[in-house]
Amino acid sequence: KGFNHQPPASLFRRIFRLADKTVARARIFATALGAYQITINGHHPDKRKLAPGHTAYRRILDFQDYDVVELLQAGQNIIGMEVGDGWYCNPQTMPPIKGLKPDHAVLFQLMIDYQDGSHELVVSDEATQWQESPVQAADLYAGELYDATKKVAGWNTVAATSGWRSTVATEYPLVNLRPQIKMPVRPVCELKPVKLIHAPNGDQILDFGQVLAGVVRCRINEESGHQVSLEHTEVLDKDGNYFINTKSALGVTEQKDVYIAD
Repeated sequence: KGFNHQPPASLFRRIFRLADKTVARARIFATALGAYQITINGHHPDKRKLAPGHTAYRRILDFQDYDVVELLQAGQNIIGMEVGDGWYCNPQTMPPIKGLKPDHAVLFQLMIDYQDGSHELVVSDEATQWQESPVQAADLYAGELYDATKKVAGWNTVAATSGWRSTVATEYPLVNLRPQIKMPVRPVCELKPVKLIHAPNGDQILDFGQVLAGVVRCRINEESGHQVSLEHTEVLDKDGNYFINTKSALGVTEQKDVYIAD
């Protein structure tokens, strides 16, 4: 249940072609079993993170809706969804949802209205494809392992890529679907480190000045296969050295991100 004990995230894509007409409105409704980010032709329709959010999935699964008319293009288009475990399959939340299938799954419906009054639907049917994400492990508590050598260039654009597999349509109940009414998770600010600490034991520690919930952005320029590890904690020990203070009752003892360079 510690770091790297999670399955890889999944990449889903659905390619479709617009009719040779002017689009008046386009809205996509989407959700997933797992935490997802959605793109249209490689662009995010908004800045939300960790959709569809944390609910009691047996009874409530929120779906989101996005205005995507500005993201569509003439001819071929592509819907992309990257799905990780999120709260749905997380070791911390598995006990209360025991018995649910741990497979990543997506559900979406794109509704297109043309100016001539005609309509079109693009849905998550068997034409949806999938393959493994370069995110080789992702856990809301333990962290993320990103292997850039497995990066799928252009996976969520119309650029040709290989390695895609067919999805399988499964039967999930739809009675628990509801529109999201709570506020989405969004980034609210960017913080730079306020201090670089050289610990007595030789560690280098970046101090952001506060305890926070967020993600780290950094630039990596290393040879292919080189691993860079960022470990996270909230406080230092009495001597000013790094130590892990995030151990949980379910055995998650680390919070770190590992990047494998390409």
